[in-house]
Amino acid sequence: MKKAIGILAILAIAATAQAAVYTGPWLLTWDFSNGTQGWTKVAGPGYWVDPNNEPNGPMLPDGGVSGAGAQNLYSPDGTRWQYTLSTQYNEWVLQADFYVPNLMPLNIHSDLPGNGIQGTGVGAINQYGKWIGAGGRGNPDGVRVKDKAWDNNNRERSWLMAEDGVPKANMWDKWVTIQLMYNWQGSGKFTAAVYTPWDSPVHNGPGWYEFAQYDIHPNAADRLYQIIQIGAVVPDASSWTQTQIDNVKFVPEPAALLLLGLGTIPMLRRRRA
Repeated sequence: MKKAIGILAILAIAATAQAAVYTGPWLLTWDFSNGTQGWTKVAGPGYWVDPNNEPNGPMLPDGGVSGAGAQNLYSPDGTRWQYTLSTQYNEWVLQADFYVPNLMPLNIHSDLPGNGIQGTGVGAINQYGKWIGAGGRGNPDGVRVKDKAWDNNNRERSWLMAEDGVPKANMWDKWVTIQLMYNWQGSGKFTAAVYTPWDSPVHNGPGWYEFAQYDIHPNAADRLYQIIQIGAVVPDASSWTQTQIDNVKFVPEPAALLLLGLGTIPMLRRRRA
C-alpha cells in the first residue's frame, strides 16, 4: 500500500512539474500570521503589519489606510526581504502575492492601477552571487523577467498592469501573484507567470499571463540557489511602491521533494482576505 502511495505521489508531482503554472504541492509556505517567520529585512523601511497596531493595514502616503489588512509584509520603496534555505537547489519554483493599493489621489498616471508593484517581485541568488527574478518593471505598467546569472537581458511585458476600458476601481485594492520557475522541467530554461484579476491591453483577466521560456546558463547544473528574496529584488529598476506581500511559497526539484518526504513537512495555510 505504501509503495502504491509513493508511486502516486511521484506521478502527481511529475504532472504538476509539467504544468505551465505550478499549483502545488509546496515544500515551504509563509502566511506571516505571527511575524516574519524567518524572513529578514535586508533593505528599506518595510515591516510586519501587526494586527494589534494596524488591523486594516498601514497608513499610505495619500493619507488613507491600505485595504490589505494586517499579518503580511508591508514593503514600500526599496524594501527587500531575504530567506536562507536549509540547502541549495538547482530546480525550484518561487511564488508570492502582492497587493496593489489605490494611490490615485497622488496623481499617478491615469492608466495605471494605484502605483503597481514597480521594481518589486520574487528572486533568488546563486552561490556566485548572481541574481534571477521577476517583478514590476521600471515603469509601473508591466512586469520584467531577468537573469543576471547568464545573459543579463530584460524580458518585459508592458501594459500588463494597465486598464483596458474597465473602471479603475476594478484594479485598485487587488492582489496579484508572481511565480518564477527555474529549471523546473529539467529543460535548461526559466519562465515566469503573473496572475492579475483584471483585463489589460495585453491580457484577458482574471487569469495567468505566462512569459515564454528563456534559456538559462548552459552549465545550469552548477547554478545552485539557497537564498530567496521578495520585495525590491529587480536589478536596474527603482522600487516605488506601497505593496504588501503575503502567501509566499517555495518548492524544489521533484527528486528533492520526494527525498524530504512531503508528508512529514508542516505546512502553513493562509486564506487570502
